[in-house]
Amino acid sequence: MLGFRVYTLTAMIPSWLVIGGVTILVAWATNRLSPRESRWFNRLRRPRWLTFEWAIPLIWITIFICGAWSAYLTWETDPGSRQTWLLMGFYFLVEIDQNIRISQLVS
Repeated sequence: MLGFRVYTLTAMIPSWLVIGGVTILVAWATNRLSPRESRWFNRLRRPRWLTFEWAIPLIWITIFICGAWSAYLTWETDPGSRQTWLLMGFYFLVEIDQNIRISQLVS
């Protein structure tokens, strides 16, 4: 019954909007839960060949957009089925895990 209610609710809202919103919400929430101390990271001596450091946030944003797009395509293939819900749960767990790992790298 809960799955049916969620499915009918999201049927009114475009799936790309729901998936994108959840992606942004998880990124924001995991960023809020992680420690903000990053002074040690800023004091690191980086190698001279690391000239693309400015692009790292763009690279991670691209990775998360690809993950959200993949979740959208998965949902649109078979919306509301049990397998699709399990895959959405997997996407959710992977996103949380990646956000926590990234926040640990910079904090």
